[in-house]
Amino acid sequence: MRSLNETACAALLDDVRWDEPVSLASLAVLALIDVLVIADTHNIRSLNETACKALLDDVRLLAVLGLIEELLHRYG
Repeated sequence: MRSLNETACAALLDDVRWDEPVSLASLAVLALIDVLVIADTHNIRSLNETACKALLDDVRLLAVLGLIEELLHRYG
């Protein structure tokens, strides 16, 4: 594994041709991938929040039904 210091990084940056179509196409593809990853992460987070909310609703429903059953058993 080679290590890059500041001088080596600057030399690599100077060698890049930003006006070449291949470089621009590569940057465009990378930007698209970044957008897709961010959008997918947001969707996964939304799905997780929905699943957690549904689970909490189920637990809350079971707790209420348990209380109703206890009250009916005690006073019914």
